[in-house]
Amino acid sequence: MTLADFLEKLWTDGATAVLEKVYHEDRKVCVRNLIKHRLAKKEAAEDVFMDALIVLLENAGQGKIQPSATKVSTYLIQVCRNMILSLHEKNEKERLFRLLGIQPNTETDEQFEHTIQLLKKCLALLKDAAKELVDHWLEDLPHREIAQRMGYANANTSKARFWQITRSLGRCIEQHRKETDN
Repeated sequence: MTLADFLEKLWTDGATAVLEKVYHEDRKVCVRNLIKHRLAKKEAAEDVFMDALIVLLENAGQGKIQPSATKVSTYLIQVCRNMILSLHEKNEKERLFRLLGIQPNTETDEQFEHTIQLLKKCLALLKDAAKELVDHWLEDLPHREIAQRMGYANANTSKARFWQITRSLGRCIEQHRKETDN
């Protein structure tokens, strides 16, 4: 179904009927696309698809969708991808803060973006092995697995090294903050 067909059916058949048709026609292709590109696992992809249907309906109601030959599935895939990428970006920033052991309120923290930039500068200064350990941690790997991948004796060695790195990053950020405040 094209976006032009969708808009026409929305006004003639009603939201419930057209959304049910879109759900049955496009759910599998959208979910499969998200899984194929490793943007989400099946259950999460299905949840995102349902949210994308709501966005589709809202955008149609607000006149943000123009009649065209673009397939509804193409539109929904892009909405799903944008939703997931936005969520990943937010999660990545929160994980970087977790790395430093702080829990900012990302909705109100005025220095959030500034701190992220300082953290990125400090991460760039790390040696390759330290960067690799941080990358593994950001991938949510357990310290036992990180130790195996990094060639450490055990998980305790990985934890100790990680703690040293986070302390070093914290000091680096504070130093850069002092420099920018002066």
